[in-house]
Amino acid sequence: MNVIKPCKSGAVFILGIMAAIAAADTAKTSRWVVETQQREVEFLAIGKPSALRIRGKTNELTDSLAIQGSQMTGKASLTLDKLETGIALRDRHMKEKYLETAKWPLAEFTLEKMSLPEGLSGEKLPFKGRLSLHGVTKQVEGLANLERKDNNVEMKFELKLMLSDYGITTPTYLGITVAEEVSATVMLKGVLKPGN
Repeated sequence: MNVIKPCKSGAVFILGIMAAIAAADTAKTSRWVVETQQREVEFLAIGKPSALRIRGKTNELTDSLAIQGSQMTGKASLTLDKLETGIALRDRHMKEKYLETAKWPLAEFTLEKMSLPEGLSGEKLPFKGRLSLHGVTKQVEGLANLERKDNNVEMKFELKLMLSDYGITTPTYLGITVAEEVSATVMLKGVLKPGN
């Protein structure tokens, strides 16, 4: 009677395929967190009629970002009292009269959806989320640039918002009225680390 002997090469091949599938599934479900080391927030408003460019900056931002598969989600909180435009009196008016930071000291953003390309690097990546500002929460959309080198990442998020959407009076300072649309940019540098 002939006995059929198992083919070792075939078994190795099958085991190899199973290992590859398991590795692919692990890669898809792996979770990373971004340990931010540098951060900067900037807003840009254009004055009328002089087209004066008013910039406010701060690095007083706390953030928590995570990557699960090809999606990034997270939260960020900005201390509005730390915004500075370079003119102390203008800063005081901005915080006391318009942002009313005594009532609403924080701007809070929740990143709800952002699809990432393979390699975690790309430009003009669309994202969606919720922004809470001046006691009002709105859905917002924007574009992001993401660059990864080894486990180091640099991110730049850009969005535009209308002051009236958040119940903020259009600022006027020394005869110059600020345009209602304001551009906001968030720049982050950090390190990717395995998450739980």
